[in-house]
Amino acid sequence: MPRLPTEIRKVAVPAEHGGWGLTLEPALLGLLVAPSAAGFCLAFVGLLAFVSRTPLKLALVDRRRHRHLERTRLATRIASIEIGMIVMLVVAAAVLTEHAFWVPAVIAAPLILIELSYDIRSRSRRLVPELAGPAGIAGLAAIIGVAGGASATTAAAIWLILVARAVTSIPFVRSN
Repeated sequence: MPRLPTEIRKVAVPAEHGGWGLTLEPALLGLLVAPSAAGFCLAFVGLLAFVSRTPLKLALVDRRRHRHLERTRLATRIASIEIGMIVMLVVAAAVLTEHAFWVPAVIAAPLILIELSYDIRSRSRRLVPELAGPAGIAGLAAIIGVAGGASATTAAAIWLILVARAVTSIPFVRSN
């Protein structure tokens, strides 16, 4: 049965407007600091990770609630394709660089997992995940920077600048 574009959009496209900026900023900053082919792959990884969060969250929430809806199957298919693309791009980045970009990725991963764990429990509007997620995705700047040959100090600095921006702006947005 063919899907209507609105059905696919509901399952596949993130509803958060601010999330686009919080994802694209680190990608662009990392590429400005240390442009590289691996960095471009990793920038797309960040974008795909943000986009895949919506169908992944829907699929995992429905699974947690023991629901087997048509949207669950669609979300699972879309998330699987996007996660497959993420894996291919990470492998491509690893082939294209000799730098250990995985170090900042390992540091950022727990922050992303904290946000995902709240998402799965439909608690994503709490302060902890709203701070952990942007702090984790800000690590994309460091990951891209390291992949492009930036020093650990530079990578940490650009990450911390983006974290400071997010941590100060999110409580302000929440209060309005």
